[in-house]
Amino acid sequence: MLDDLRAQEQTRQYELAEAREVNCDKSRLILARLSTTNRVRVRDIDGIERMMPEEERQERINRASSSIASPLS
Repeated sequence: MLDDLRAQEQTRQYELAEAREVNCDKSRLILARLSTTNRVRVRDIDGIERMMPEEERQERINRASSSIASPLS
């Protein structure tokens, strides 16, 4: 029974690590796109495209940067 719990915990930890890696990769991609382009178009919930204001772009850059795991994590 204890071995089963250990195996389940190990599986859970592995799945968490994979999810973190996927999220980190997505954040890197978002950061790269936002950093290389000053004028960014976004589509809202209604499907209408608009230009993203600079303040929003900087906020999203900050969020993406903080979502990227450091090498020591």
